Amino acid sequence: MEPPDSRRPSRRGAVLAFAALLVAATALAYANSLRVPFLLDDASAITGNRTIAGPIDWGAAARATGAGTASGRPLLNLSFALNELAGGRSVVGYHLFNLGVHIGAGLLLFGIVRRTLLSPKLGARLAALSAPTAATAALVWLLHPVQTEAVTYVSQRAESMMGLFYLLTLYGFVRATSADAPDPAPGAGPRSRTWLAVSLAACVCGTATKEVMVTAPVLVLLYDRTFVSGTLRQALRSRPGYYLGLAASWILLALLLATAHLGDRTVGIGQGVGAWAYLCTQVRAWGVYARVILWPSPLIFDYGREALVSGLSPVLPEALLLAVCAAAAILLWRKAPPVGFLCLGFFLLLSPTSTVIPIAAQPIAESRLYLPLALVAAGLAAGTAGRFGRKGILALAALAALLGALTASRNRDYASAESIWRDTVAKNPGSSRAHEDLAVALAKEPGRGGEALAQFREALRIRPDFAEAHRDIAVELAKLPGGRMEAIGHYRKALALRPAFAEAHNGLGVELGKLKGRSDEALAQFALALEAEPDYAEAHNNLAVGLARVSGRLPEAVAHLREALRIDPGYVTARCNLARLLSRDAGGLPEAVFQYREALRADPGSVEAHGGLARLLVGIRGREAEGIAHFEEALARGADRVDLQIDLANALLGFPGRLSDAVDHYRAALAANPDLAEAHNGLGVAYAREGDRVGAVREFESALALRPGYQAARDNLRALQAAKGNPPN
Repeated sequence: MEPPDSRRPSRRGAVLAFAALLVAATALAYANSLRVPFLLDDASAITGNRTIAGPIDWGAAARATGAGTASGRPLLNLSFALNELAGGRSVVGYHLFNLGVHIGAGLLLFGIVRRTLLSPKLGARLAALSAPTAATAALVWLLHPVQTEAVTYVSQRAESMMGLFYLLTLYGFVRATSADAPDPAPGAGPRSRTWLAVSLAACVCGTATKEVMVTAPVLVLLYDRTFVSGTLRQALRSRPGYYLGLAASWILLALLLATAHLGDRTVGIGQGVGAWAYLCTQVRAWGVYARVILWPSPLIFDYGREALVSGLSPVLPEALLLAVCAAAAILLWRKAPPVGFLCLGFFLLLSPTSTVIPIAAQPIAESRLYLPLALVAAGLAAGTAGRFGRKGILALAALAALLGALTASRNRDYASAESIWRDTVAKNPGSSRAHEDLAVALAKEPGRGGEALAQFREALRIRPDFAEAHRDIAVELAKLPGGRMEAIGHYRKALALRPAFAEAHNGLGVELGKLKGRSDEALAQFALALEAEPDYAEAHNNLAVGLARVSGRLPEAVAHLREALRIDPGYVTARCNLARLLSRDAGGLPEAVFQYREALRADPGSVEAHGGLARLLVGIRGREAEGIAHFEEALARGADRVDLQIDLANALLGFPGRLSDAVDHYRAALAANPDLAEAHNGLGVAYAREGDRVGAVREFESALALRPGYQAARDNLRALQAAKGNPPN
């Protein structure tokens, strides 16, 4: 019953104080996680997710197709779109969102446990300690370091957001039916119906976030039977419409699964892992989960495919123990329903990901404990408070403080892609994906290509059929002098393993295009990449570049570039290439200028866009000064670009009062590369105009020594000699 009015403010004040404690403690534990970079699946869900890139198409974002790990999860994908809208690719905004979701879920857990402990079925002792007991349960859950994977790893927002809606589904039911519900008959009055409506809406939202929500109707029914109605039959009779509404969420789930492209998430049969092998692997996973809950060390970011087991015999002891635990849970459900509810709920929450539906790339994942841990924390807190009273609660609070310190320490492992993958390799050296992703992280650092190659080779030693590793080592090998042919070999191995591997076709096309006489093969590879993935913007761009070199195929090249920009309007390289092709025809100059300006709108620091626009503008009467300004901006951002130095110097030759600046730019180009015939020729022209005949002759002769057939230098030298010192035009 609701306490007397005179006590209500003090109870409300205590609840608010505990809630503030939960918020502050969680924020403190995760304060060092706000700049953790995007990792692993974040590439497909966020940085490579075209549905949230550039000007957001909210319809496409809601459909969530082709969104990587967010495919078939529209609410998850919309949350990423909101982050993009609010702060672009700033990781801080993403982490603040994740942290807010986690804190919100913790507050809901606090409310659920507190109101459940007030149930007459649990006795007066727990009711008297409901608020502090619920607060310690929520605190242990919020601060347990195993939760870092679902909170700190951005794209695992799928787990925490689904958890938030799952807990809201249960909280709405608890508010509608608890002993202190505002209506005379819990579940019957208008306010109770409002809370049931909130519960139903939350169930729909959770279903649109992650598939584990499929278990929510069953868990709510078990809760109803345990703490409210007493029997399953009575629970269903009391609220038939409500349970039909919860079950209707399964129809939505079926529709979402039909469009989810689960193969892109390596989920389901046909991903190289059979149902039986996966089920046997999950026996081992249950042991891992029990260990990291009780003793969260070591925590492993990625267990990888190598965690799979081939049959029951390697895990037979664990299987027997698991069977005993399941039997005990069923027995407790009959003899001690509250304890049985916690045990059965734990099994239920893990069942979608830890039974027979294979998740090939990630058979074990600590993030899957996000919600099951809530039941463990609630049971631990209630049991400790019931046995030891306030002293037990204080002991749990101390444990929570220790867990918070461990969480902060674990977050430091996530500080960079290299640090989390080094940690994973150290703890799980047999994971091919850990070595592969460590290699990718190292390859992004200047001067660490050798270390990256060593890690790629280790990944392939562990798993020779790792197509992605063959593709990625090819990318790195192609950067090395003399490494192109070995890179091509790895691209071909990747394609032998995955014939429809669009990225490998594209990469192979790029390397073949650099070999003399192999342009037709390169074009064929780009076409195969587009056959495998029609919306592959980079392949459209690369095919266009190749087609532009073939006589009579310029219109096709332009069409492919326009398609690349339709797919990805922010693709600056494709926009610059389109502008360059358009500028070949005088009638295309206005649009070429427009395309360069659009490129600069997408990326104000683009050296290619500034340089390309400058080349066009210096050739338009009255726009020369604007063109020179763009050249200077390009060089401010790409000082090592000798082609820009030469082009700017050429433009300055015809600009009044800037002859000495032109000389400086020619000299800068030659300081970077003394063998540039164009720079020698331009410098010769500048010297001739300054009246330095000797210097001009020297530079023209240097240009011809480097390139004997250089007609412009030859003509300038002859003109200088014929004019007896007058500067050439």
